[in-house]
Amino acid sequence: MKKIFVNLIFILCIFSTHIFGADTRFHRELNDGELEMVFSELGFVEDDLKKFIRSGKSCDFNILNFFNKIEKNKIHIPILMASKLNLIDDIETEILMDLIQTYKKIARPKSEFSISIKSGNQLIDNFYKKVFKQRSCISDFFDSFKAKISIIDTKDMESSDLLKELTIKAYKKRQINENEYRLLMTLIIKKSESRMSIREYKNKREGFKKYFNINPELTNFHVQTHTKGEHSLRYNIYKNLSSFEVNELNSLIKNLVSRVQASKGEIILVQENGEVVEKKIMSQMEQFHYGLKLYSIEKEKVKKRLGDKSSFVNFRNLLATAFELSSINKEELEGLFMLEQKVKEESLFEQGFGYAKQYGFIVSSLTIPLVGTVYGLSLGLIEQYFFPPEKQEKKNYDHDLFYGNCEMNL
Repeated sequence: MKKIFVNLIFILCIFSTHIFGADTRFHRELNDGELEMVFSELGFVEDDLKKFIRSGKSCDFNILNFFNKIEKNKIHIPILMASKLNLIDDIETEILMDLIQTYKKIARPKSEFSISIKSGNQLIDNFYKKVFKQRSCISDFFDSFKAKISIIDTKDMESSDLLKELTIKAYKKRQINENEYRLLMTLIIKKSESRMSIREYKNKREGFKKYFNINPELTNFHVQTHTKGEHSLRYNIYKNLSSFEVNELNSLIKNLVSRVQASKGEIILVQENGEVVEKKIMSQMEQFHYGLKLYSIEKEKVKKRLGDKSSFVNFRNLLATAFELSSINKEELEGLFMLEQKVKEESLFEQGFGYAKQYGFIVSSLTIPLVGTVYGLSLGLIEQYFFPPEKQEKKNYDHDLFYGNCEMNL
């Protein structure tokens, strides 16, 4: 059954025009030749990147500050090149690119300083004079300053608004330059959002490593499911889930794949005295449907255990988690992802049963035992997804013990 499952995954992948790649979603928006050319024009070399990333000490704002003299529309180039050279991984790239998107939108200040400071002027001046000269994380230095600004009489002004006004004043007094102003405004804005820093990500990853075998590989699945303007599946796993919660999600896919890949399935009826009444060997499709049925039942139980995080229990998050924890390999990940796409995409409905026959035709040229499995699976996906039970004529499924008894709501 394991060989059949692996071959089924291979066949599903045939219909995909995508291939695995190491590039993040951000790299897809800029080809390699253009990236290398602009990087060279900026006057950087690989050793520069290594030095900056290492000395950044996992502080995203320190790393960004190293490239602060670059024209703001090109500041993303060294970040993407560092990612290309594996100096930072895809989540670190995502965190930095998210900061850069905000950084680029910060305009030169037009307003004048509009509040009167009666106390705390020395504290304010010291911060803006030292923030880009001290060696600790800029974000930590900022947090320390923010915790002390309560001594400033601001007539109940929100702290973020006060910090923006103070930063404008520092820029007007030329205590910071335009790029430093833009970086501090980015920090103020991002501090008010619920975001994950590089340090928080690395700490969470090290925590996961104590219990799981982490797979850092980036695949086409990760890139294709990363929608522009939203965080990636991997980012959300590390930001939102604990070790217990990722293990709950992981177990669903791990158990499903183990059941489907089992070499043989049996149903045994036994009397109280231990006498075997009947033993039935399950067909390949019965075993597949049995696995899906248990997956559906277990999924609902996991949702209840996760409570307000039950929304994370969806098929793509499950795949991302199982791959992250090395419970499924790259081929299984891609195959299961393609299975989900084929269930949902409109073209499958338009081509109807002919598409299922096409699966069977292709499979027959590879290995005869697979014909029934893939043909039956394709047929079942079409019927159950596009023709709900209430719209179907009653059919005879005596050939399959579990057919129609499992949910195709992945």
